[in-house]
Amino acid sequence: MHCDLAPTAALWNQREDYAGLLGDCGTVCLEDRPLADLINPLVITDTETIKPVAYDFDPRFDIATIHDLTSEVLYLAKRERLLPQSLIGNALAALKNGRDFVDWFDHLTRLSESESEAAAGAISSV
Repeated sequence: MHCDLAPTAALWNQREDYAGLLGDCGTVCLEDRPLADLINPLVITDTETIKPVAYDFDPRFDIATIHDLTSEVLYLAKRERLLPQSLIGNALAALKNGRDFVDWFDHLTRLSESESEAAAGAISSV
């Protein structure tokens, strides 16, 4: 049996483990790290789009399509479209006082959608 549920308290207590997702040039720069080290899991949709975390992750975080994937596209994706620090930080912060279980992948996906809507709202109000 497979279950994606994780105890929220454990995720919060191990939040330092997610620091690697933010890329620290003190060790290895983001661009030099394998994509799988930065985003796990990677998903390939039926339209051959490479997405982070889940099939329904917000499209603004799409990495590339299988046909467009080159070292240059991958380099730009690592610099511009990886999960932003705010998304990871907000996801972890929401778990701070949790005592139940969460589907981490679904939790990140829902936050990607809400952050995308917030960004769109900020742009339209300018």
